[in-house]
Amino acid sequence: MPVVRVILRPHRQALLRGVEQPQKIFVMLKFLLRKEMAHERPEIAFALVVDTSTSMKDNGKLEQAIQAIEQLLDYPELIPTDQVSVVKFDDTGETLVPLTPIGEKGMILQGVHRLKEFQGGTEIAKGLQLALDQLSSLPPTVVRKVFLLTDGYTYEEEEALKLAEVFFSQKIPIVALGLGTEYHEEFLIRLTDITRGRVYHLEDMFLLPAIFYQEVGMIAREVVTDLTMQCETGEGVRLISLSRVYPNLLPIPPSPPYHMGNLVNKDYTVYVAEFGVSPPFEGESRKIGTFRWTYYIPTRDQREELGSREVSLPLTDDVELSREIDDEVMAYVEQRNIENLIREAVTRAQMDPEGAAHTLKLVQALTQKLGNEHLTQVLNRAMQELKTHQRITESTAKTLRIDTRTKTQRAATRVLDPEILEELQEEETAPPPETEHDSPS
Repeated sequence: MPVVRVILRPHRQALLRGVEQPQKIFVMLKFLLRKEMAHERPEIAFALVVDTSTSMKDNGKLEQAIQAIEQLLDYPELIPTDQVSVVKFDDTGETLVPLTPIGEKGMILQGVHRLKEFQGGTEIAKGLQLALDQLSSLPPTVVRKVFLLTDGYTYEEEEALKLAEVFFSQKIPIVALGLGTEYHEEFLIRLTDITRGRVYHLEDMFLLPAIFYQEVGMIAREVVTDLTMQCETGEGVRLISLSRVYPNLLPIPPSPPYHMGNLVNKDYTVYVAEFGVSPPFEGESRKIGTFRWTYYIPTRDQREELGSREVSLPLTDDVELSREIDDEVMAYVEQRNIENLIREAVTRAQMDPEGAAHTLKLVQALTQKLGNEHLTQVLNRAMQELKTHQRITESTAKTLRIDTRTKTQRAATRVLDPEILEELQEEETAPPPETEHDSPS
């Protein structure tokens, strides 16, 4: 029996018969692992790729990064056989700690403390190549990840992005942490999108240990990796986009097969697929698509298939019925849409502060509706900056662009599949997983 369960649900109950315009359908794909997977824990290995350019000495950023790494090595989620590598980059790259078991903490710390010895420019590709050299030789039974810490622009973005494609092929996500306000967030977003990772903006280095804590905990819960989807659409139906929307926002490139990343136990992973359906709208029903998935279980060294599931919608002459929507699905669609609206507003703020403020106010209404208090507060700050200074500061702009991806909300659940009702109810009543605002214990 597959260890992965999935709920598929369209945002509409029916398509309207007889119309001549295309109709749009959003389908929620909510994945949940069987309870048995809560007792499995993969081997993990990660590389810490740390910027040691001269600017990292400013405001004690490098010193605080070293202190956060020291705390990371003591996290209870790690076990002595987990492996870590430490790589530095500036004008050159160097592996300070080759892959070493966490249990050999003293040896790791010697390399970590050497980070203070360096300075220079910012050549991220050199550091990433060394991390790839360390991690690529490990078998797929080891869940691998890279933590990239940087505070500046790199000289060789295109080279780094080409390397990101190799990381993707090796199933090694990159978690990028942008420190301060001088780094290039669009580059880091592209880097992490390609590898199916995550990106963070740190206004305050004080949050770094908590982010490490969250990410290390997530690696230990990634008991299913390389979820891959095939989708056979119905006649006149086109898959427009596919995005992960929880626990973080991540667009999935719209070319089959769709590589959707890893799944964690003790929480949902939710995606939204957007379809365009072309006329004619005749007959009794319309097939949207047939979905199939495969995935890998590192602890068992095996690949499984999740049987095919079809989504079809009836056709109706009842206009009101065709307009009825599913609130849970639309909550995830709205979370996906927030990013585009914020990007539009931040870009517009340079020439039209009043128009940008209007867009941000609309976005704030969405975040309040979804209960996203963090983004609501950041939007308040941005609108106050526009009102007072006719601009949005670089730090606030980075927070808006990046936190829309890492601060998504889990929507209220509406269960339609009785087969997994019991497991879903248990998940709903379980304590929420640790977030970056929680302190490590």
